[in-house]
Amino acid sequence: MGPSLPTLPWLLLLVLGQDVVQSQGPGLPSPLRLDGDHTIAGLFPIHRMRGYRKKTRPEVDVCESIPEPSLHGYHLVQAMRFAVEEINNASNLLPGLTLGYEIYDTCSLSSTIYATLSLLAQGKGRRHLAVAANYTSYLPTAVAVIGPDASENALTTAGLLGLFQVPELLKEVKQVKFSLSGREIHFDSFGDPLTGYDVVLWKWMGRAWSYSIIGSFDRNPDRLSINWERLLWHTEDNQVPVSVCSQECGVGEQKVRHGIHRCCFHCVACSAGTFLNKSNVYACQECREDQWAPARSEACFSRVAVFLPWGDKISLALLVAITLLLVLLLGTMAVFAQHRHTPVVRSAGGWLCFAMLASLACASLSLYCYFGAPNRLSCPLRYPMYNLSLTICLSCMLARSVQIVIVFKWASKVPRLYEAWRARHGPLWLIGTVVALQGLILLLYLSHGGLSVPQKNYAFQGLVVLECQSSCALILEFGPLYNGLLGLLCFAICYIGKDLPNSYNEAKCITGSLFLYFLSFLFYSTVLGMYHGKYLQAIIMASHFTTLCGMFGNYFAPKAYVILCRPERNTNEHFQMSIQSYTQRGHE
Repeated sequence: MGPSLPTLPWLLLLVLGQDVVQSQGPGLPSPLRLDGDHTIAGLFPIHRMRGYRKKTRPEVDVCESIPEPSLHGYHLVQAMRFAVEEINNASNLLPGLTLGYEIYDTCSLSSTIYATLSLLAQGKGRRHLAVAANYTSYLPTAVAVIGPDASENALTTAGLLGLFQVPELLKEVKQVKFSLSGREIHFDSFGDPLTGYDVVLWKWMGRAWSYSIIGSFDRNPDRLSINWERLLWHTEDNQVPVSVCSQECGVGEQKVRHGIHRCCFHCVACSAGTFLNKSNVYACQECREDQWAPARSEACFSRVAVFLPWGDKISLALLVAITLLLVLLLGTMAVFAQHRHTPVVRSAGGWLCFAMLASLACASLSLYCYFGAPNRLSCPLRYPMYNLSLTICLSCMLARSVQIVIVFKWASKVPRLYEAWRARHGPLWLIGTVVALQGLILLLYLSHGGLSVPQKNYAFQGLVVLECQSSCALILEFGPLYNGLLGLLCFAICYIGKDLPNSYNEAKCITGSLFLYFLSFLFYSTVLGMYHGKYLQAIIMASHFTTLCGMFGNYFAPKAYVILCRPERNTNEHFQMSIQSYTQRGHE
């Protein structure tokens, strides 16, 4: 089955009538005709209509009535007539056959449609164009068409000719051989000349025209030669015009097609983490996991490994500070051991002081695990060692605060509680219980396979963060949260004992320590959610270091100062005077 009749030809047939020129009306154009065995049609603008004439009904323009002739169209007509006559007069081109022609004046779109339908009519002397659903076996009068020369008219004619399957070359032409200007002319099975041809540039200067040879196409081997200097472009400064559907994309932009044509597209920049491989400009490709690319990139780059090296300036500063704190803790422990029987050391908790100093020293040692690339030794020690050490220190502070409040506040009001606290070793039980709960959190963490191991984190642009990760990170967060609640409890107990004797009043010391602890904890939590870079570990260390310094500076430094610099206050008499003054205020 051939193609079915589309909407446009139906409308044209309805407008112009099925019998196109079966009875030609007055004034309708007649073709310039030459009879032959095969007829070739020519559609040339012998007259040129300027603009569009307003019509009140469908009608064909009468080209002969247009006063302005077209010199170009006239030349085309004469060229076709000359070519047909030369072929007919040559005995070696189409032996036993003659070519005829029908040349129509296509001065407008309506005259072009009329001419096209006329040359499609069947039979000599008959001008009838039958309407059918299948034109596969349809044989029109003309077997080939030359023209029209205008794009709009050519598109209309091509649509109708394609419908009726009119064949551009005659089968016989493919088989002929002849000489022209000293050159042997013959064709291949596709009808293409095997001897090549010249490339001609036509020039119009008003109504005058001429042409010049600007190149050639040679066969065996195929080669196209163009003399670019002889080309004439109708543009400013004779610049080559741009004739593309879309402009070329910029660097790192993929081509997203419009429709089916590869030359029509719009440009979309490759997003971060992808790149444009020049071997495929129609799709951005993702980088490997260990690589990264910024937006609009044509290559991937290795990620920057992020960790805190030992030799970094900030690392060196932190190392000096942590080491100095550790020396102060050990020195204070030595001073307290030497003066362990003095009132200052006993009022500070006695043996509890050494437990607190030792826990602060262990917490300081845990900070060394943050330097350098994470490994299987430093990762498991970081958080558990620090959290457990901090829990021991806070539990000792809590036990000391409870002990002082019981002695000075509740001994006379609830004597049995005071006796039970002393007889049952209340501080040991309290510290043991608090530390055991933190230990239970660590055991729960380890039992769920939560041992922290070094891993690479690729979640950040351009970076590979070397960090310690655990499959049970949520359980691990219970440790700092537990210490925070323990600190609040210490603060509440200290508030109860805010009016104790100055020599035994630990409220100010503990409050100052806890205040810095809460500030560093908030700072640590905020930065952890906002910053992920090279100095993240340094920020975590600075936060922990601030907590340790706060506890040492507010609780132990004043007592060490009294022992070393104000020995007159480290006497039993001074402490007795402080207790008597508190007792007198209570009676008043």
